[in-house]
Amino acid sequence: MYEELSVLEYLSKGRICEMWTVRNLRCCLGLLVLFATRGLSQESIRILDYERVCPNQPVQVTGRFVGDKPFSDEKSVVADPDWLKDLTLEVTNVSSKSIRAFNMTILVKRPGFVVVAGIPLDFRTYSKETDNNALALSGERKIGPLAPSETVKVKITDHNFMIMNEELKKRGFDDIKHAWLEIQTIYFEDGSRWSGRPCEDLKGN
Repeated sequence: MYEELSVLEYLSKGRICEMWTVRNLRCCLGLLVLFATRGLSQESIRILDYERVCPNQPVQVTGRFVGDKPFSDEKSVVADPDWLKDLTLEVTNVSSKSIRAFNMTILVKRPGFVVVAGIPLDFRTYSKETDNNALALSGERKIGPLAPSETVKVKITDHNFMIMNEELKKRGFDDIKHAWLEIQTIYFEDGSRWSGRPCEDLKGN
């Protein structure tokens, strides 16, 4: 049996429902703004500097991205604390010889420029597709050495990031805003190599 309401009671109940709906809407909007603000507050300017630049460097970093987002300039990007996990570098062979491997490291330092950790960022030559292949600019997995003028995309492997991230958090590095890129060693197909410590060409393996 339906409850009979007077016009005043009906309007009063309708008003209560309206007020409840508006109150819920305001609450939901407030929560959305809070979560959005928290998410944005974690984003800040992140800087990737060179540890050193050698005049005879056989490779050049020609592109820097966090995920699909390019850096806003040569060194900086606005990103969240996990930016190194999603960091991708486009590296071009500017030498006249094919490269079979190179070693780079992302350095994390304490104030005073004391290095506390190094995260490997490498290229290796593979004869078939594996999970460790670098990517060609086309997005396909790179097979074979890096030819002169060719560019590959490299990033920190999930395994290396997981190990180093746990260690960095133990040392109090929860939010890295500044890191340094060190280009260490380049190995050529002809058996020679180049070292960035210090900048010089070396013969043999």
